[in-house]
Amino acid sequence: YTPAFLNDFGYGSYNGSLWTIVVELQFYLILPVIYYVYKLVSPKRTSGKYFYVLFGLSFLLALALKVFPPTFFGGVGKLVRYSFLPHVYIFMSGVLLQRLKVWNWKIVQGKALWWMAGFLLFVYMVPTNPILGMFSMIILAFCTISLGYSAPGIATKFLKDRDISYGVYMYHGMLLSILVEMNVIGNVYLLVFVAVTTFVLAWLSYRFVEAPAMNRAKDINKKKDQGRKPRKEVESILTPVHNYMPSVQ
Repeated sequence: YTPAFLNDFGYGSYNGSLWTIVVELQFYLILPVIYYVYKLVSPKRTSGKYFYVLFGLSFLLALALKVFPPTFFGGVGKLVRYSFLPHVYIFMSGVLLQRLKVWNWKIVQGKALWWMAGFLLFVYMVPTNPILGMFSMIILAFCTISLGYSAPGIATKFLKDRDISYGVYMYHGMLLSILVEMNVIGNVYLLVFVAVTTFVLAWLSYRFVEAPAMNRAKDINKKKDQGRKPRKEVESILTPVHNYMPSVQ
């Protein structure tokens, strides 16, 4: 995901967030397939276990890719490692948590500080290990949902429902990489600089790129909806026609 000539730039990537976009798009491509299969098995008694099985299989696959070297899987090993497969367990954990409606759980809703503290303790106190690292991502999933449902009115109050999270996600890595490349590190004030600059870039991105694009999409959908007659209106138009049509035996 990073061209060879940029391998030495910054911390090894010109923007550590960009590679995740490719993986994220792959997730959304497989999501319809997942639910299509679920629809096929839903009449069966085992349908309730479907998402648990998918999560378990994806977790085992990611574990195997971490434990075994790329050469173990032959020529496709490297290709698999750069696909969504090593990370699909994270996506499936999100799907599973959504199905379980964990935002309504008492241990999740309004407990963001506890989840953040628990996540940080796990990351910094537990020895580094590929398997435990995977478990930390599951804890992070709970932590993220808890953050979203602990003070839901903040975004409305301070940002007026302007979602700048995607801009923050996109630009913070680029800023960090530039500072590392310039060897401007080791100063606590730089953390404030990165936070403020990231916020400004994210807001500009939302104001001049994301918001116009979303408004354009809404206008297109609105025009499509206006072109369709309401169902009752269509039925009222067709009723006289049906009354005069001969019945076909």
